[in-house]
Amino acid sequence: MYASPEQIQSDKLDCRTDIYSLGMVLYECFCGEKAFPQKALPELIDRKMTGRFIDIRQLVHGIPEEFAQIIDSSTMLQRDRRFPDEKALIAALDAVIARHSSLSSAQIVENYITRQEAVEIAAASDAVKKPSGSRFLFLYLLAACAIIIAMAGIVWFTDRSNTAKRAKTADGPHYDQPVRRTATPAVSQAPDPVAPAARQQPRSGARPVRTDLLQEGMRAFSAGDYALAAGCLEQADTTVLDQRMRRIVRLRLIESYLGSGGTGKAGALAAAGPLDDGYFHLLKGRMHLESGRLDMAEESLVAAQTTRSVMGPVTRRDAVFYWARTIYERYRRKPNSENKTRAFTAWTNFQQAFCGVSADERQCAEAAERIAALSR
Repeated sequence: MYASPEQIQSDKLDCRTDIYSLGMVLYECFCGEKAFPQKALPELIDRKMTGRFIDIRQLVHGIPEEFAQIIDSSTMLQRDRRFPDEKALIAALDAVIARHSSLSSAQIVENYITRQEAVEIAAASDAVKKPSGSRFLFLYLLAACAIIIAMAGIVWFTDRSNTAKRAKTADGPHYDQPVRRTATPAVSQAPDPVAPAARQQPRSGARPVRTDLLQEGMRAFSAGDYALAAGCLEQADTTVLDQRMRRIVRLRLIESYLGSGGTGKAGALAAAGPLDDGYFHLLKGRMHLESGRLDMAEESLVAAQTTRSVMGPVTRRDAVFYWARTIYERYRRKPNSENKTRAFTAWTNFQQAFCGVSADERQCAEAAERIAALSR
């Protein structure tokens, strides 16, 4: 919910990723709601990667524009449009606080906590009147800014300390100091390479925690580590999930098999129990395309475009993309004028329908390349 888009894509991270996360925390502090409240992982990822969340101005009426702009600049989808580092964010927040209060950040937080305690006592005894809405809101906004300043300061100090440690380590080992062996913490953007079975060794007499495998499998899938995702999801216990989530896990397992080269496993799982779901037809179409069965691939991908799916609108986009690939492969095998026209039309339709603001850059780049080749 707080991870940046580049973190989900497993791109190289920098301090602007922390800026994004702090911006999401500030958003929630201001309006009391998460910017991305979706519980279904596919929908959450889709909205996160397209930057679709409710503008803070629609949720907090009367919010000063300078507060809203700080959130906007922290949570931009493109990281080069965010604050360049934590110091810039702190400076912006400090400037807002200085314009509206003569107190320091620490004093604002202290006053806010004291006021909150008074309000709680008042709610129990009805002896004290609660602060008026606009005044209470403004006090809350200042307190939230002060808290984020403290958090950003901690992040900046941590980054600086880690940079110093890396620089020191780069000079080589220091043999005059004792070697300390500590467990390496897991990094959020890179799945743990240890085999799932080794991670899930239960204590004697204890039962394995299968939900951990499920969560790790979904995280690995989001990070593009399909081999790890498949290993976790095929062992995970899905009996505790509702029907919709079981369907999502099964679809992700099929897709993980495909992504890790296990087309045979994917086909066997798909054949074990067909689903009337657009994403299921999409995965079948991809399997047929990889196996060279173009007629069956085209049939499945057409069904994927017209059948509802638990995965949401991304299903139709991917179905049209792979359908265009199928038509192009047919032209590549039999390069006549009819197949060329069909391929050109398929890629053009995809480009016009999906290569907009929230497009998949890799898919659109391939579409542009194919259209250029077919235009010659």
